[in-house]
Amino acid sequence: MTTTAQFTVDNPCPDWCTLEPGHPVDSIHDDDRRSRGHSGPNFGAHLTVCSVEYTDVPGVHVPFVELYSESEDLDMVGLLLFARHALEAAAWLEIERDKAGLACLATGRADAWLAAHQ
Repeated sequence: MTTTAQFTVDNPCPDWCTLEPGHPVDSIHDDDRRSRGHSGPNFGAHLTVCSVEYTDVPGVHVPFVELYSESEDLDMVGLLLFARHALEAAAWLEIERDKAGLACLATGRADAWLAAHQ
């Protein structure tokens, strides 16, 4: 019988995750590592915050922004809105990455955080 690693209350979702609290592993990677994805705030219609958390380094979150597009043509106003949302997402991402790094330093997990940023 195969068991799937589960995340516990000791390693909750990041506070910005909009998925069900404590959601389980949802991916098995080519190197057999298991992970769960987190999804967070949206910045406009095209940008969403995500992160991947691996079972071998639980609690280490490296947020990134995914771009979604439906081959939509943007006029000047749409492009300016997209630029504004991209700047907002970049500012949010910088703050969250700093918070995540400080949390790992405080708990003695700086190596895991640095490895996740490689």
